[in-house]
Amino acid sequence: MPRQGAIAERALPSARKMAGRGLRFRHNVVKNESMAQPSPQKLKQAFTRGQERGRWLSSSGGGGASYQHDMARAIAKELGWTKEDVVRKIAAYHRERLDAVPDLRQYPELDGERELLLEYYRGIKDAGLDDDSVALCESLGFWRDVRLFQETGRGMFVFPMPEKCRVLYVPRSDQGQLHAKNVDDPITYWKGEKPVPPGSPWPFSHPLVFDGVGSGLHLDEIPPEIFPVNPIELCREHCATVKEATAFLVRYNYFWSGQNLLVHDHHGNSVAFEKTRCRVAIRGPNAQGINFITGMGALDPGIRAFQNAQRSKYLEQIGAGQDDVDACFWKLCQGQWDNMKRYVEELSKNPTAEGALALMAKRDPGGPMCLTGKKCHPDEKTPGYTLLMRMYFMDQKKMHRRLWRGKTPSYKDTPEIVQYS
Repeated sequence: MPRQGAIAERALPSARKMAGRGLRFRHNVVKNESMAQPSPQKLKQAFTRGQERGRWLSSSGGGGASYQHDMARAIAKELGWTKEDVVRKIAAYHRERLDAVPDLRQYPELDGERELLLEYYRGIKDAGLDDDSVALCESLGFWRDVRLFQETGRGMFVFPMPEKCRVLYVPRSDQGQLHAKNVDDPITYWKGEKPVPPGSPWPFSHPLVFDGVGSGLHLDEIPPEIFPVNPIELCREHCATVKEATAFLVRYNYFWSGQNLLVHDHHGNSVAFEKTRCRVAIRGPNAQGINFITGMGALDPGIRAFQNAQRSKYLEQIGAGQDDVDACFWKLCQGQWDNMKRYVEELSKNPTAEGALALMAKRDPGGPMCLTGKKCHPDEKTPGYTLLMRMYFMDQKKMHRRLWRGKTPSYKDTPEIVQYS
């Protein structure tokens, strides 16, 4: 396991060189019968998870099936293709990913995972999605960032979304452990959330809590693994301590991207992951045990330098300058990182639930924790909105939740207090 702040990576060929030479990484294509057959119980659990995922994809705005079809349409328009061509390519690549089972000697936890994924996809379809929608929801982003990049040498980001979310973990406050999250999405797709019935089951029965935020690059390195496993779900199955989870997720570095991640237990231990497609940096809590993440940036100097370099390349590729909309957006995101670090240092002097709630509601223009739809640039198409503000009082099994309702921003919403069983 790398030291705190270390970056795990391998020397990888650039996507541009791969595109020019037509190179592809090679993967083991493993037939069904050569892999272990999961138990009927695990297959049933995979199907049930797929049904739950399918219901969310059908009803959700940002990230759901409707959004993925809109993104496919936007990419097709940019490339001069038909949407049907784009969907067909993504569906073929999704099947290719499913057949690209990695070396099971290096990743033994993946034995039988292909069969579980097939059952999971069957559950998604049972909830009302067709095969094409499943492929889009599971592989569009990866196809755009990897295969399309390999074929064209271009970063393709034609359907923007705002920077997504912040997470704060406070292990010791005047009201015990706190886990807070702000969720950002385009307001275009926002449908609200139903009230949580009193006495609902407590959602954190696992020894570990995993919470992520959106983060990514338009131009990134090409990973040597493309198998579509969700390593965080796999980590949840195989790990019970922060130390185990850290080692596992670093080892599975090439299988996850597009997010930063915070993992903590119920005893004050935590780790933050700052991530690109092929690089990962880990960061422990501060002296008071508090840890946090936000999106589209990093505190780690190596990750931040790499992100800045790749973003400069992207701006050069599209003929944009440092005052254009993308550059202004990234500056705002980095301001959120710097501001949140400063706010956490202030909170650490007197960690209270009221202080944590106030931190997540701060709206400084140079890097707000709570987004209100204000554009970072006149040409920004999808300004960010904090649509959901949630704080869990972990020791009390209670949640404090605020939503964006109509024209009322979330930070002004009357809190919904949920007491779990």
